[in-house]
Amino acid sequence: MGGRLRRIVGWLRHRTRLGWATVGHSTRCYGYYVDPERIDAYTKTEIDFRSGNGSQPAILTTLGAVCVRAQNRYRWNDLGKLDTLAANVPCYEWNPYEGEWNYAPSFAIGTRWTRSADVSNASWTKTGCTANPGNTTTAPDQALTAMFVAEAATTALHEVSRTQVVSVSGQVFYMHFIVKMVGRDFVALDFKNTNGVFAGNTVVFGGMLTTPYVFSNPSGITVEVIKRGDGWVELGVATFSLAAATATCALVFCDDNGVPSTTTAYLGDITKGCYWFQGQNYATVHMLPPVVTAASNITIAADDYRVPLSAFAGFGPMETFFAEARTRQFLSSSIRMLASTGVLADNNTANRSALYINLTGTGVFTAGMTSGGGSTNSFSVPIGSGMQKIAGSYKLNQVSIAVNGNKLGRVMGAYLRPVGVDTLYIGQSSSKAQQWPGWMRKLTIYHRKSFDYFQMLRKQNG
Repeated sequence: MGGRLRRIVGWLRHRTRLGWATVGHSTRCYGYYVDPERIDAYTKTEIDFRSGNGSQPAILTTLGAVCVRAQNRYRWNDLGKLDTLAANVPCYEWNPYEGEWNYAPSFAIGTRWTRSADVSNASWTKTGCTANPGNTTTAPDQALTAMFVAEAATTALHEVSRTQVVSVSGQVFYMHFIVKMVGRDFVALDFKNTNGVFAGNTVVFGGMLTTPYVFSNPSGITVEVIKRGDGWVELGVATFSLAAATATCALVFCDDNGVPSTTTAYLGDITKGCYWFQGQNYATVHMLPPVVTAASNITIAADDYRVPLSAFAGFGPMETFFAEARTRQFLSSSIRMLASTGVLADNNTANRSALYINLTGTGVFTAGMTSGGGSTNSFSVPIGSGMQKIAGSYKLNQVSIAVNGNKLGRVMGAYLRPVGVDTLYIGQSSSKAQQWPGWMRKLTIYHRKSFDYFQMLRKQNG
């Protein structure tokens, strides 16, 4: 009887201590007392980024989430059009692959091409075509500014190109165009082999008047094509430079007769071509939000999106993360998905725990803990682009990870178990230098509860 009474009293104390009324904002509390000597109580915070329908979910507002971004930015909505978000407003964007609203972090990166929307400007070389400022249509941002580029009625190649000075070999180039085709079902993005800078990497897109797709990509370079609203299509391709010289990149119209080609001249039609919203170039390998440049290039500001440590007072340390997020194509340096900070067992406030992609080749997902100034990483698993289910858990002498329900690992060692209160950095590293390349769908945090990777695997498999 005495043991049963102690368990009942312990359960009541746990319920009171966790404060159900104070965390009733969709943060759920679970726990029970087995006996006075063993406490197995934890708090679970669930963030569903879809629930705000394009705005910040209520739970993040209640938790006092803060977003800092020093400039306005575009975001795609569920109608395939662009909205303008004010500075310091987190970007909840329409994910066209899953058909839902997700959080899409913004990167800090500079544009390379000025006059990105003004195709009539002399910085754009028109070969076998002309830009007509007097013929415009409604652009994706709902302004009547998208200019028509018409083929010339001559037998020639029909393209719009741009030169770029390349300082070293191995530079990343990402061409990003948003166009609305008129009368032509095929178009290509071409990294020309001028001066040996590129290997002549060309991607031809078909179905541009209906359902766009990749018609050919012989070099197998990174490519993305997204159908937006009102006939607009977003095109992106990436490659690396092979030499330091002046490069040429082009958008090329293709004849619908025969096999579409970027090297075969054909008789142009002045009624055919495209409406033009943007042509841009970045040092990255995945799409970014559209950025319209004028006479100068722009450095895009990154999102700094976090939940302050005061929001989790009394919840305990973040010991386990379960996340669902879509990755886009990626290469280059590490990309952070989320991180938490807090005093670990050695009272070193510089310690971090995080989930991130360590990008080597196709990329590997890593759960990592920085302890005492040194980095300790768990088992890493290769992943591709697409929706990912990722879990990482930290406890004394163990870091575990499970990915997509069937790839898992565990590293044992002298690791510290997180204790104390944490700040949560969403879609970024704690340094703000790295952001997530895609969309974030869900995040579940277990405070004061660690999982073995077998347990994480079972949860991912439902």
